Amino acid sequence: MLTVPESEKFPEGVKYAFHYGVAGTEDPIIRFDNHHGIHELHLGSKLFEGEYPGLQMLYRTWRAALPFDKREDW
Repeated sequence: MLTVPESEKFPEGVKYAFHYGVAGTEDPIIRFDNHHGIHELHLGSKLFEGEYPGLQMLYRTWRAALPFDKREDW
């Protein structure tokens, strides 16, 4: 997660990625990101555009989708 200047591409002033996947594979298991300025959810090879509910909600949703043994605090 990075703070960036507010712009047309990043109107919220943040650039983020919450990613969970297997190293060396092309597709994530689950990832939320806005790398291209569009809020996206990646589920395997499927891509969905969505609304921005805020970082806290995105993080909670992403973390809830992880396997139980991966939900420990870092």
